[in-house]
Amino acid sequence: MKILITGVAGFIGSTLADRLIYQGHEVHGVDTFETGREENLNADVLFTEQDIGRGIDGDPELIIHCAASYKDPDQWRFDVGTNVDGAINVARLAKHVNARIIYFQTVLPPISSYAISKIAGEHYLRLSGQPLTVWRTALHQKRPYLHLGDAIRALTFIMEKNLFDKSVYNVLTTNSTVNDIVEVIKSYVPDIKVEYVDSRIMNQLSYTVSADKFKSLGFSYKGTLRDGIEETVKLLA
Repeated sequence: MKILITGVAGFIGSTLADRLIYQGHEVHGVDTFETGREENLNADVLFTEQDIGRGIDGDPELIIHCAASYKDPDQWRFDVGTNVDGAINVARLAKHVNARIIYFQTVLPPISSYAISKIAGEHYLRLSGQPLTVWRTALHQKRPYLHLGDAIRALTFIMEKNLFDKSVYNVLTTNSTVNDIVEVIKSYVPDIKVEYVDSRIMNQLSYTVSADKFKSLGFSYKGTLRDGIEETVKLLA
């Protein structure tokens, strides 16, 4: 299958590209390298450096839309280019070439569990010697988290089962608190310092989501919170 991945140099996009190329698919990809890394790219990806907010072209059979922009609160207006205009351009291309789309969406109401997981699982490891910063008001709030391996398995499951039924599925490994993540990180990085800070506003308290609808199709989750953090620590060590 001819597949186009947006955000192909990112964490999820690049891992997905590796899997699909291994399975024999023809993988095309676009990225701007604003957050993605050129060294993540598989040499067999047919790559174009392109801002999807300005447009996107090609003739794929399937578009997997991984690209996303996440700025700090004072720059959210720049997210519109990728997250809104980009999604519109992906939809237009899909309609033009009659391609299918797999689209990643955050759970609703819109609060960034991704941003919290980045703080608690990956970003602090890049900042050698810096403390792990945690919002005190978020410490015991639950959020849904998805192991990267489960994300890739879910996507290939959809493709293999041809589940392009216009349905919305929750795909998650676990509902966990930020404190759960902090404690697992501390078990792998015992000398990490944790700095608790007060945020000015938290616009959403704890919530959990159910993955039962997707499980009922025959999909099983294999990842765990501990496995995901251990893999990230080893990757960034």
